[in-house]
Amino acid sequence: HRTLTFHLAKTTQARVYVPDYRLAPEHPFPAGIDDCLLSYQWLLSQGYHSENITLAGDSAGAGLVMATAQRIRELNIPAACGLVLISPWSDLTLTNLGEVNDKLDPLLRWSNLRAGVKAYLQGQDPAQPLASSALANLNQMPPMLIQVGSEEILLSDAKKLHQQAQKYQNDCTLTVYQDGWHVFQLQAGLLDMSDRAINEIDAFISRNMAKANRLTQQ
Repeated sequence: HRTLTFHLAKTTQARVYVPDYRLAPEHPFPAGIDDCLLSYQWLLSQGYHSENITLAGDSAGAGLVMATAQRIRELNIPAACGLVLISPWSDLTLTNLGEVNDKLDPLLRWSNLRAGVKAYLQGQDPAQPLASSALANLNQMPPMLIQVGSEEILLSDAKKLHQQAQKYQNDCTLTVYQDGWHVFQLQAGLLDMSDRAINEIDAFISRNMAKANRLTQQ
C-alpha cells in the first residue's frame, strides 16, 4: 500500500499514518479494531485535532474504519472530520454473495472472503455492528466518501453501506467508477481512473476539514 499512501500524501499535502494493527487468525476480532482506536487516541495525544483527521481504509480496512468510528462515538471521543471508504467490505454475513460475477473482479473471490470471515471472527456473530457496518446504527457518523468499482464483488457491499448511511441521514457520497476493480486506487500514477479517485478523496478531505474547522471556531 506504499504507492497508495504516497499518492494520498502527495495529493492531499497531509501526513499519512498507517497503523500496524494485529492480524487474524492469531489476533481475531476485535483486536484490529482495538489497535485502530488506540492509534486514533495516540494522534489526539500528540496534539492533532480531530477536525484535522480523516480516517481512511480499503476493503477490510474500510470495515475497520467504520468500526473505529463507531467506537469513537460510543466513547464520546471527538470524531474525525471524515471517513474515506475504498471498496469497503461492510457485510461479513456475505448475504451479497453472488450479486456480482465472481470472475469479473481480478483481485477478490468469494472463496477468499469466506476464509477471511472464518479466520477473523472465529465463530463470532458476523452480523454484529462492529463486524458488519452495513447492518449497524450509523447515527451521527462523520461525513463519508465511498469509492467502489463497477466490476468488483464488493459493489453490493458499498451500495448497502451507502443505503444504511442514508437511512440514518448521514452525509455520505457513493462514487462508482465504471470498469473499476477492487481497490483500483492502488494504480494511482499509472491510470487516469485511479488518479481521479485520489483527487476526489483530496477534495472530500479539504471540504470536510474546512467545514470542521469553521464549526470549531464558532
